[in-house]
Amino acid sequence: MWLAEHFWQYSVEVYSQAAAQRACLYLQDEAGLNVNLLLMCGFLTNQGAKLSSEQFNALCRAVKPAADQTQLHRQRRKKAKKDSSGDYAQLLQQELVLERQQQQCMIDWLNKQEIKPATEQSKRLNAQTNLTNYVQSAKRQWSTDISQALNVLATLFDPKIQQQQ
Repeated sequence: MWLAEHFWQYSVEVYSQAAAQRACLYLQDEAGLNVNLLLMCGFLTNQGAKLSSEQFNALCRAVKPAADQTQLHRQRRKKAKKDSSGDYAQLLQQELVLERQQQQCMIDWLNKQEIKPATEQSKRLNAQTNLTNYVQSAKRQWSTDISQALNVLATLFDPKIQQQQ
């Protein structure tokens, strides 16, 4: 059984790394990708699991209402920052609550699926596979910059890749 608290703790740990934060925000702002889904790719890798493009499509559909709500709130928060509004800190805290709710939706969806653990041989490829399958399901155009950001995340998500470098 998948637990939302484990996913949240994993996300906080990964996102606290400057390289992960830069790559995630770049992919969010420039490619329209969902940071929580990017982090889910890493979480699945960490758990020795992977999703197909079709599964990512279904996951994206399941999380869309929560993701849309988070996106609208994020726009309000960014506007408040530009306006030097005193509401910024409160809006940021509210956004974190929405992010957690979005992650809970993802975990709820995962718990309804039969996700088989990867074989030892395929675990090395899970980070890149999960990221590729997510981007393909989101129907995003690949560019050199997107590929570089995805490679940064794949390296951070897969401890075996980090050890080889």
